[in-house]
Amino acid sequence: MSRIKLLLTAVLLTTGTWVQAQISVLSINNFNTTNSEEGWTEGSGGNPPNPGPPTWIAGDRNGGASGHLQNTSTGSGKGGKLQMWNTGSVWTGDYIGAGVGFIDLWVDNRSVGVNLNFRIAFDGPGGWFTSAAEVVNAGSGWTNLSFDLDQSNFTYLAGTGDTASFSDTMTMVSNFEIFSSVGLPTLSPNNGGLHLQGDDIVADMRIDGISAVAIPEPKTYGLAIGMVVIAFAVIKTRRRS
Repeated sequence: MSRIKLLLTAVLLTTGTWVQAQISVLSINNFNTTNSEEGWTEGSGGNPPNPGPPTWIAGDRNGGASGHLQNTSTGSGKGGKLQMWNTGSVWTGDYIGAGVGFIDLWVDNRSVGVNLNFRIAFDGPGGWFTSAAEVVNAGSGWTNLSFDLDQSNFTYLAGTGDTASFSDTMTMVSNFEIFSSVGLPTLSPNNGGLHLQGDDIVADMRIDGISAVAIPEPKTYGLAIGMVVIAFAVIKTRRRS
């Protein structure tokens, strides 16, 4: 996250004017409930079963008593791809109407010698759209990622009978996915629709604090930007002195 984004976020939080986003009721996963993956899955059933689905692990990113998710992949076959998705009410519905502007999350890449290329993607009436990749190096420790949901940051993939419209998808999201893929992911037929496929990779991902962040009101932007300008002016003056 850039210095400006950090300063802007701090200003908005301290002024108490950050608008709470509501996709359903409350769009945040902190994994505070023991053994609850809070709707995140990588598919279930089958024989053999998926060897590394999202699993609740005790201990949060701050060393607290709550939890986080672990998701592993084997590099081939079932469970070979590092990906997880959520179709629950917390993460589906009208992102645009709710004023959601960013998806923030914390990740820890515990893979051995393997960098991860995190992306998020959404499916809906407009088809699948994916973000650009955010690279998190192996052994990163907990790292904050922030994905801007502006249309310019997303690429259309494909869909089944869809409109190829970003706004159509984001006003009626049916699937939210987090995955690792160096290039654009592929899509495969699945139950009459299309299933997103990331890279085959041997990896260990930890994730916590998945949250929807609202777009600030215009007057809040003006106030925040003004305070950021003042902050930079103070920093510059101190450096000169």
